[in-house]
Amino acid sequence: MAIKLRNYSKVLNAVMYRDTFTLSRMGEPKKDKYGATISAEREVIYEDKPCKFSFTNIDQPTDGNDVYVPVLKEVKVFTDLDYDIKSGDLIRGERLDDKTGVTQVIEGICGEPNRYDYHQEITLQLDKDS
Repeated sequence: MAIKLRNYSKVLNAVMYRDTFTLSRMGEPKKDKYGATISAEREVIYEDKPCKFSFTNIDQPTDGNDVYVPVLKEVKVFTDLDYDIKSGDLIRGERLDDKTGVTQVIEGICGEPNRYDYHQEITLQLDKDS
């Protein structure tokens, strides 16, 4: 007998996803009264939605030398399937460390989402200032 976990998604999200994200997307460019194109601004699509950030360190030995080997941080966001996230969207998230009480701000550009049966996984390209 199969159990449909989708029916319990609200309860599972409250337990699994302790971080939050705000997603913004580039709007359509507009034209002024003379026909010149005005560059578009980012529009907030979702605000303070639950998610989970995951961090992985990846070493890049080909980019270094005998003394220095750079280590890159790969960040993934796990969230519910209810959100329409596209490649190129900007995610700004907050992660609260339960042990120290420190809030970490993560900001990056979304890659193509990997959608699974009960969640989606998005790799972030971190902003250089994060």
